[in-house]
Amino acid sequence: MTARLDIHRLLTQHPLFTGLNAATLAELARSSHVRAYPKGSVIFFQNDPADGYYVVISGAVVILLTSNDDRELIISELHPGDTFGELAIITGNPRSTTVVTHDKTECLIIPTKAFLTASRKNLCSSGECWNPHPA
Repeated sequence: MTARLDIHRLLTQHPLFTGLNAATLAELARSSHVRAYPKGSVIFFQNDPADGYYVVISGAVVILLTSNDDRELIISELHPGDTFGELAIITGNPRSTTVVTHDKTECLIIPTKAFLTASRKNLCSSGECWNPHPA
């Protein structure tokens, strides 16, 4: 099975994307990619710009919040099937947390633009258009 078919399969199995039509799902799969991270890798830092929506395929990640006095607080640990990165995409603000791999980890990464486009198409096709960053 090719990487593109694997991505398509991952998307169709994830509850968030089950309502997408075939064309939107195929477009989302073409835009997305899988990335492997060694244990202890920073996926993104607090205050980074939003680059995508992430689905944990294997391994685990830890969500950290850095306090004003530079202490790191563990907010959550995520495992296969869990997602992260949506808040900054939806709000248009920088990342609110840092994400670090707890183990060797693979993530499906859906670029911000592709995620927003698919979300708009899906919601508009149901009659509920959504604009996460109104002018």
